[in-house]
Amino acid sequence: MIIADRKPLAEIQEMIADCRKVLLVGCKGCVTVCNVGGLKEVEILASSLRIGRNRDGKPIEVDETVLVVSATSSTRTLNDVADKFKNTKYSSVIFSKVDEAVSYGNIMNLAVTHNVPVMFLTNGQVIPDDIVSVNPAFLANLVFTGKLYK
Repeated sequence: MIIADRKPLAEIQEMIADCRKVLLVGCKGCVTVCNVGGLKEVEILASSLRIGRNRDGKPIEVDETVLVVSATSSTRTLNDVADKFKNTKYSSVIFSKVDEAVSYGNIMNLAVTHNVPVMFLTNGQVIPDDIVSVNPAFLANLVFTGKLYK
């Protein structure tokens, strides 16, 4: 499920044939605009991938729930979303729309307030090219310098 097209399961399985661990991302926007990609759809895809790979003797890890939020949201909104989705037991956060944000302190605020690591940032519309893996040093640099790249 990339961009707005739901990919056939066989095509997805082929794309991840050599992977031992995959990250499936779904968001409310995907459900609203394209009727794909929400939590329910991600859970169904994860189950299908596990079943197929177990059948082929190549188990795959798809056990993590990640909260996806917009970096353009206020700290108050981000805290509200994080609280409302606690029941999903998310283990980390992905911030989208970082390229559209005017400041980045809200990213650190959410991570610290909810004691949750930031896994990735997205800074454009081209997936997977515009996904940036982050670490604490990268985030600190982003917050203090306002520059997405070092």
